[in-house]
Amino acid sequence: MKRILYLLVLLQFCSCRQRTEVEQIDFSSKVWLKGDILKRGQMVDSLIKRKILIDKTKTEVVEILGKPTHSEQEIPFIYQVDFNKKVGPIGIGGRWLFEIRVDFDSTTNKVISVICID
Repeated sequence: MKRILYLLVLLQFCSCRQRTEVEQIDFSSKVWLKGDILKRGQMVDSLIKRKILIDKTKTEVVEILGKPTHSEQEIPFIYQVDFNKKVGPIGIGGRWLFEIRVDFDSTTNKVISVICID
């Protein structure tokens, strides 16, 4: 019984140490459009902090980021990104994906917020 408990504690410890930080790079529309979700994850911080999408129209957002990854409705726009995080002990649960949510004002149809959610 003690061995099983020891093993569980060890697995929990390993899962907490499973932190692989993704390198942060400046946002580039050209790189975003050609890149995969991991490359896009590297640019999220820059995209949000520099407020690149604020006050842009839906058409302008699509020009900058491409078509949304998925959206249940026409708005908000959702773009999937990967920060190279893993789920479960030692990452055996797979990748932990995040989403960029782009919200538009209902009267002006311009971007009012861009947030990253998991």
